[in-house]
Amino acid sequence: MKIGYKGFSLKRLREITYFADNVNALLMGNKYRASSTLFILCLPFLVFTQNSRLDSLYRQLKTVSSADSVALVLMDLSDLLNYDSADRAVYYAREAVRLSDESGNDTLQVNAMNRLATLLMSYNNYDEVVPILNEALRISRHTRYEWGEAVTYNHLGLYYYYKSVADSASYYYIKSAAMYKQLDMPKKMAQVYNNVGAAFYKQSRYDSALKYFLASLEIKEQILPSGGRVANDKELTASLINVGAFYYKLENYPEAIRYLGRAAKLSEKTGNYNFYTMALSNLASTFNTIDKYDSAVYYHRKVGRMAEKMNNTKMYSRFYTGMANVYQKTGDYDSSAYYFTKSLDVHKKLGDINGLAIVEIDLSELYFKMQQYDSTLYYAQQALETAKMAGSLEMEKKAYSALAKVYSEKKDYKRAFEYQKQYTKLNDSINKMSSENLIVEMQTKYETEKKNTEIQKLKIENLQSETEKKLFRIFSLFLLLIALLLVVYIWQRRRMNRLLKEKNEELQKLNDTQNRLMSIISHDLKSPLSAFFTITTTLKNKWDQLDRGKMENYLSRMLNSSIALKLQLENMLNWAIGQKRGITVSKKQINLQIILLKVLMVLQEFASEKRITLRNDIPEDFELYTDGKLLGIVFNNLVSNAIKFSDPDSEVVISAKRENGKSYIFVKDSGAGMSREQAENLFTEDNIASKHENRGTGLGLIVVRDIIRSIGGKISVESEPGKGAIFIIELGE
Repeated sequence: MKIGYKGFSLKRLREITYFADNVNALLMGNKYRASSTLFILCLPFLVFTQNSRLDSLYRQLKTVSSADSVALVLMDLSDLLNYDSADRAVYYAREAVRLSDESGNDTLQVNAMNRLATLLMSYNNYDEVVPILNEALRISRHTRYEWGEAVTYNHLGLYYYYKSVADSASYYYIKSAAMYKQLDMPKKMAQVYNNVGAAFYKQSRYDSALKYFLASLEIKEQILPSGGRVANDKELTASLINVGAFYYKLENYPEAIRYLGRAAKLSEKTGNYNFYTMALSNLASTFNTIDKYDSAVYYHRKVGRMAEKMNNTKMYSRFYTGMANVYQKTGDYDSSAYYFTKSLDVHKKLGDINGLAIVEIDLSELYFKMQQYDSTLYYAQQALETAKMAGSLEMEKKAYSALAKVYSEKKDYKRAFEYQKQYTKLNDSINKMSSENLIVEMQTKYETEKKNTEIQKLKIENLQSETEKKLFRIFSLFLLLIALLLVVYIWQRRRMNRLLKEKNEELQKLNDTQNRLMSIISHDLKSPLSAFFTITTTLKNKWDQLDRGKMENYLSRMLNSSIALKLQLENMLNWAIGQKRGITVSKKQINLQIILLKVLMVLQEFASEKRITLRNDIPEDFELYTDGKLLGIVFNNLVSNAIKFSDPDSEVVISAKRENGKSYIFVKDSGAGMSREQAENLFTEDNIASKHENRGTGLGLIVVRDIIRSIGGKISVESEPGKGAIFIIELGE
């Protein structure tokens, strides 16, 4: 005969297996600490075991006989024993999973698996968590148990949050919140919104964090009014603490004090002393930050009195650390050292190696300020060992920095240098891990989703398959895997060969570029430098023999040579920069005529030497949205070339127009023109350093081409032998 478990509706089942729809609370440090510390609190766990309730459950366990009923009682027991007996709590949760699996109750099995996963996480046993939650997710999807799927997503978020993979945590939290919204469960939504905010906070995405914290608080204030059930008030208190901590992070201290004060009053009223001391500690840290030390000490001492009343080791830790920070900031280093040492003893008692490393770093920094370098060295070395045990790279980095500083003060520069190298190496490693983190996280998400799909598909196929078909599939899969590996191997070989060929071509291109640059330097700089040398030598040797007219002629020639030399150097510089890292474009609204006039002022003397008229036909109000500096380089090159190749007593005309939504700029010379073949190759690298009479290397036109492309335009030339040339620039609006 099966005896039912009276009073267990689906609603009651959900209350039991609510578990760790956890509420995260942020506990702030002050500015003497490395950063704020994030505490995760699973509210549904009972803090104090109720003996009468335990006795009742044990008696009930002897009377029920169905697997489902026993599993429900075991889950209640694991809940009550969480804080008193970790081994028994985990054992009962495992038994609940086993019994629900045997009975075929998928809903109960999902709830039991979530319960077990949260217990394992609370005891830092993470190895089994993901497989358990993935199986719970698979069953939930298969049975369309949406509530179980939402809970499982939240616990996957919690797992990645504990593992400091914050992007993955926020990903699963958001999926959980979306499902609770679909199920019209605002209370659950508020809880998960709070978790999303904590995940974004950990990523330093503060705008997103504040958005979710406030959304969570708004929902809780609407549906969880103060004075309601204790559990509801706990959730509201946690949100108030989080929002207060966030405003502290933003240095909005009045708002931080307001929210934390509300949290303290509410938690004291409901008897939630863990949250109460957390709110008090945060208030004390806030007052310490704004130099209100009496208030800081007042709230820290309230934490100390509560710790003594409750005989709570963690509360003592908050009290000692808080007092140490206040005295350190006020310059009372002896008192600060006393409280840090007390905090150190508490962390040792708790077995909290992360907290131990933080306090050891604090002590090393404190003794460094006191110039007690032997003590500094001792605690820095202790912190290094503890950080390595805890696997905390940030604490390890701080320990290396502290050791480098103290050895430097002790004038042991060799060791100081070695520890500084270790610090730099670890810092670079942390930065590299951060930059690669997104790829790893996305891969983890993909593999998890893929694995869930494959497991579900495989189970369905196995139920429908006979032994011979299963063996055939395995054999086929093996052959397919071999074929796939072969294809991948061939593809990788071909890919490597292609990459090798591309690298060789790039290397050859670089060599060709270097050769062209050498040709440019020897060809284009030789003539203007020789002219400079000849003119300056003549001026020096015949200064007293030259009349005013010849003197002006020589100076004019010097000016022309300097303009040509300056232009060529600028072209080589722009070309070299473009080859190395590309052209930087900064667009804004410009007046085209003003840009051109600046160029013509520089080139006017150059044109006058050949009696060439520079005609500016660009309208005064012709404006463009582009990079004026780059366009000035283009004008400088094109107008200089036009002057160079135009016949004496001619003109160079610069004009512009708009047509069909585009802008066109024209630079027309009166030179000898060029053939069609020359025009087609004019803007190619093949034209650089080619030998044409009266021509340079062609580098200036390559620079012009690259600039026009970079600002989103095109350049072309129209020319015939004996008819000059028209350079046409086309720009989009």
